[in-house]
Amino acid sequence: MSYETIRVNELSKQLGLENNEVIAKFAQIGIVVKSHSNTVTTDQINKLKEFIAGGSVPAPPKAAPRAFVVKKAKPAAEAAPEEAKAASEAKTTDETAAAPETKTEDKKEPERPKIEVVQPKSR
Repeated sequence: MSYETIRVNELSKQLGLENNEVIAKFAQIGIVVKSHSNTVTTDQINKLKEFIAGGSVPAPPKAAPRAFVVKKAKPAAEAAPEEAKAASEAKTTDETAAAPETKTEDKKEPERPKIEVVQPKSR
């Protein structure tokens, strides 16, 4: 089943309308056309011509039912980030005031073993 297609700008020339008018009329009948360079099928063109001639808006096609998605509730800490942030800041200031200062040692990265590259001998 093959359809012949034509660009919207060519169709608008045939109908004697502006590109934007043709795109708007397609939108009124439920056919998505975003640009004047989009192609439309002969069935879509026939629907547009019937719409222009009759002037009535056909009923939009029924959409398929969407799947039901259940979302989990956010924990209280995520629900109120400002309160949680304020509570954590208060907790850290209490801990730092009570904890004695300790000297931290500079940690060195462990030494990595050296990898020797061996090239194969030519024959």
